[in-house]
Amino acid sequence: MKRRVLIVMVLLASCSNELHGSLSVEAAGKQWSVIPDECYSGERKGFYGVDLLSQQDKSSAIRAILSPTEGPSIRVLEPGTDKDLIFDKTSKCAVLDLEVDRQNSTINNIHNVSGRLNIDCEGPGFKLKSDITFANCH
Repeated sequence: MKRRVLIVMVLLASCSNELHGSLSVEAAGKQWSVIPDECYSGERKGFYGVDLLSQQDKSSAIRAILSPTEGPSIRVLEPGTDKDLIFDKTSKCAVLDLEVDRQNSTINNIHNVSGRLNIDCEGPGFKLKSDITFANCH
């Protein structure tokens, strides 16, 4: 019995999201940050990438998509609205790096993903900075 409990505990620990870092935004006269504490593989919604969310601030979120033809695209939900700020190769960011790797594990036929989101964008009326690492997003 103890062995089964230990195996279950190890499996649960190995499936937990691992998130570090944050994203900060200044846009439209507002400032906010997203410190994600949960993530989901984009495979759930039909894209290659990750959704990064914060349980503490459910009004903002990050969707990071890595397209083989278009490159990275980052959508940041503006708190209290249904508007997305979109950053992609046309945004002329100093840094817009998204790394998404499929892990070997799956849950309900969804591949876990890991990677990193590193952004430094500044332009008329906006500023966006991010350095987030993620793993075990399913």
